[in-house]
Amino acid sequence: MLRFKKTLILLLALLLLPIAACKNIGYEAEPTAAPSIPAPYESGMTYHDVYDPFTDFDNCFGRGYPGFAESEDAYYYISTVGNYIYYYDKLTGERGVLCGRPECLHDKNEINEDCNGCIRADGIINYYKGQLYYTGYSDYGDSQVRRSLYRMEPDGTKRERLFPFTCSIQYYPGITLIHRGKLYGWTNNSVVESAAPMQNANLSCWDIETGEYKLIYDRTDEVSNARLSVFCFGKYVYICDSYFYPNDLERGTTVIILRWDTEKEELESVYRGDGYSGCYFNIWVESENRIFFAPIMEPDKSGSITVYCLCDSEVSAAVTVEGSYSAFLIDGAFLFFGRGVGLDEQYALITDFEGSTLYEGDWDIDVLEALPGSPDCIGYSAVYGSKDTVYIVYELDYRKDPRFRQCIVRYDLSDGEIVDSKLLCVSKW
Repeated sequence: MLRFKKTLILLLALLLLPIAACKNIGYEAEPTAAPSIPAPYESGMTYHDVYDPFTDFDNCFGRGYPGFAESEDAYYYISTVGNYIYYYDKLTGERGVLCGRPECLHDKNEINEDCNGCIRADGIINYYKGQLYYTGYSDYGDSQVRRSLYRMEPDGTKRERLFPFTCSIQYYPGITLIHRGKLYGWTNNSVVESAAPMQNANLSCWDIETGEYKLIYDRTDEVSNARLSVFCFGKYVYICDSYFYPNDLERGTTVIILRWDTEKEELESVYRGDGYSGCYFNIWVESENRIFFAPIMEPDKSGSITVYCLCDSEVSAAVTVEGSYSAFLIDGAFLFFGRGVGLDEQYALITDFEGSTLYEGDWDIDVLEALPGSPDCIGYSAVYGSKDTVYIVYELDYRKDPRFRQCIVRYDLSDGEIVDSKLLCVSKW
């Protein structure tokens, strides 16, 4: 059985950020009353009630990094490095670089510009109205960040550049999604203002046909571990901003929830609270009156992790799990991955929104033995899916031969068991 090469499994993206200063304060926040905002939907309508699969972003995919997308026939994926786009055919089980040239060497080299699947993208793929979209490198002289939005058919043909990004590097999106005709993108940056180090977090949108740009949210402060989580709910785009002040650790982590009305083009305040424990909060909007949020991790191993629920302007603990875990909010469930020194295998707990256990036990990666050379797994960088199907992007030791860098594994669950695991897309770079 394959073992994780590193016993402490952390998100790759989070390893790039400082976490040592994040102190466990414990939840002491007094929930701030949400403003009275007229609801456009009937009371109690859920995310699935308002979701339109033709125009709306599927929150099961792509809210992390790297992201991937699903069509009726295939899965699509761009690795963190972004040089190639990969696919997995649902019918045939075929996987590889999305290139129709049988004589092509594809991703044998790090950059093979003769390969149709070599797109030099930014690690995020979107599927919208039957076409694939990605942001990637361009050298036309009309973008200071040398990036543009591209579109192509699901078979990789008819690739076209839609528009260049004319924003500064501070506002160029690290993560993107497409929802109701707009590309939403967000990022956070270290900046310096008045000789003082600051953290900036921002979210913008672009019309995918015209390239019209609008800055929606922009915050700069003397904070640390700033992170945005975004969720699309019908006419709304919800934003969860979380951060803490390194010079005032007793204040704990601040959590702010806002929503962007895509029809009125107005940003509305939903909630703000201080004193939370943990870092990098993510969000799931089950209904307008049932919003879940949770830290992905507790850096100092506080002994437990909590998913919170905002309902009727009040915050309560939805589920608290004892132990050292990372928490992910997926469709219909909360997924907790065990963390800690000495773990030979990953351990997982999945509960529904009421806290009932759907799965508990070891989470193996035996499926990776299908790869030549059985590469070592050194962690994971993204978790997606639902209570029935979980997708995990695993990081592989790319220094080995043959070379593999990342892969996506799908786990199918039923009646408290993992009934199937399948290796989907695999990248070398």
